[in-house]
Amino acid sequence: MNEVHDMLQRMGELAVKGANGTLTSVDRDYIKMEVRQLMSEIDRIQSTTTFNEQKLLDGSFSNKGLQVGAESGQHIGITIRNMCTNDLIASALAKGIFFQTNNDSEVCNNIDNPNPSHAGYPQGVVAYWVPNKSTYAKQQYWDKSMVQPWGSPGHSHLLGAEDLTIFHSFSYSAITDENVKDKLTTDYMLGTTGGTEEALSEKTADVRYFQALNAFAKSAIFDVSEVRSDLGAIQNRLEHTISNLDNIIENTTAAESAVRDTDIATEMVRYANNNILAQAGQSMLAQANQSNQGALSLLQ
Repeated sequence: MNEVHDMLQRMGELAVKGANGTLTSVDRDYIKMEVRQLMSEIDRIQSTTTFNEQKLLDGSFSNKGLQVGAESGQHIGITIRNMCTNDLIASALAKGIFFQTNNDSEVCNNIDNPNPSHAGYPQGVVAYWVPNKSTYAKQQYWDKSMVQPWGSPGHSHLLGAEDLTIFHSFSYSAITDENVKDKLTTDYMLGTTGGTEEALSEKTADVRYFQALNAFAKSAIFDVSEVRSDLGAIQNRLEHTISNLDNIIENTTAAESAVRDTDIATEMVRYANNNILAQAGQSMLAQANQSNQGALSLLQ
C-alpha cells in the first residue's frame, strides 16, 4: 500500500508537469507513457499481493475473522477493498469532482444551471462542462464547491471517465463496489444508474487530460490513505489484543500452577514442623525409657 501511495504521489507530480504550457505534445506523450506504466504497476500489485495463498488487494479479502479468543465468535473482522486502478477511477468519478481547465473539447457540453444553453454567458452565471457519453457521477453527487461563475479564469469540468482514458481504460461492469456503481451515470438529464466501457485512447495528451489526472490522483491518494488508516487502526487494535492475551495466559498459568504445583514455602514450613514434632516425640520417649531404667536399678 505504501508503494501504491508513492506511485499516486508521482502521478500528481506528472500531472502538474503535463499541465505546463511550455511543453510540446511530444513531451506530454512521454509523461503519458510513464503514467500508464505506473497505473499498470498498481494493477500488478493489486493482482499479485497475497498472504497464505489469499489475495489481499483484489476485493476478495472481505469479512475475514481473525480469531482472538478461545471461544466461538471471539474474532476481529477485517476487510480490504479492491485497490485496482479501475475501482480507484470509479471512486473518483462517483465523488462528482470538478476541475478547472481552459480547454473546452468536443466531449463537453455547456450547461447553464438549470437550463442547457450554448449562448454567451453573462458575468457571474454559474456554468460548467459535463462530459458527453462518458461515465460520471449522478447530479446529486456533484461537488460544486470547485465550480466558478462564468467569466472567472478557467472552465469547471466535471470529471468523466473519458478524461482519463489516455492513461487507463475504464470498465463500468468491472467495478466491484456496488455502492460506487449506483452513483454513476452517463445521462445528465435522467441521472439513471449506468456507465460505459471505455478503451484506452490514443488521443493527443493535451493540458485538460493532465488537469483531470491531477484531480484523479488527489482522489486516489485519499482512498488509499483511508484504507491504510483502517489497516493501521486494526493493527494497533491487534497489538492491544496481543497484550491482553499475554495477560490472560499469565493469569491462567498462575491459576493452573496454584492447583497443580507444590507451594514450596508452605511445604517447607510443614516439613520443618513435622520434623520438630518427630524429634520432640523421640526425645520424650528417650526420657521415658531413662526413667524406667532408673526404677529398675533401684529394685536391683
